[in-house]
Amino acid sequence: MVSNTVLHAGEGDISSEINISCSIGATLAIKDSSIFFESLHRDGAAISSGLIHEGDELLAIDGESTSDLSVPEAERKLRGAAGTLVRLRVRRGGVHTYGACLERRHADPPPAAARIARGARRCEAKD
Repeated sequence: MVSNTVLHAGEGDISSEINISCSIGATLAIKDSSIFFESLHRDGAAISSGLIHEGDELLAIDGESTSDLSVPEAERKLRGAAGTLVRLRVRRGGVHTYGACLERRHADPPPAAARIARGARRCEAKD
């Protein structure tokens, strides 16, 4: 008999303890009151998409400005179910602003899945 258990990030403490949530594979940091991509994880959607670079500023997540968010709040908004899309508004070099849609995935994808670039495309993201 096979049993499937679904745990959602943010429900109780267990999700953070065993790191089951899906995200885009990036570490965020605050610099001068803005949220930036500090580092990108090797097999994450952010790096494999080619749309996000270390040092890019994160302006909005799913249409919500990050200007009043803390890093943990922004990280929570990036998490969600595997396969779902998150829309980002990003600024590179202080001037070039664009939208990116990334597919959330497990933090440690299986080797075969890690070789497949999936779920990333440029998109229209509203501020």
